[in-house]
Amino acid sequence: AEDVWLEESQHLLGEPVGSVWLTPQQVARKVGLSYENFRKQFAQRTGVAPGQFQKVRRVERACAAIYQGSHGFKELAEELGFCDVFHFSKVFKQVVGDTPSEFRKRVRGQ
Repeated sequence: AEDVWLEESQHLLGEPVGSVWLTPQQVARKVGLSYENFRKQFAQRTGVAPGQFQKVRRVERACAAIYQGSHGFKELAEELGFCDVFHFSKVFKQVVGDTPSEFRKRVRGQ
């Protein structure tokens, strides 16, 4: 029962609230912890910092959308809360190892 905050914070970091992605600082406030305490506790229990956890979740959603072929990269970047398509592409490559274009070609067998 004591880790309810952890489940809630993983949900809040991994899913947009409406169309807005909460920052790790906002999530800390929502679960009633100071940001420093939240960051330390989250990293201790999951092995990754809250910001990294969120980055990976957003890129996983991008991978699914690219695989389904339902979005353009600009639209996807906006939907996932990246400031622009260049930042999205950079973060995507950090997490996946491919650019979004390379990933799309690979998953479509081209």
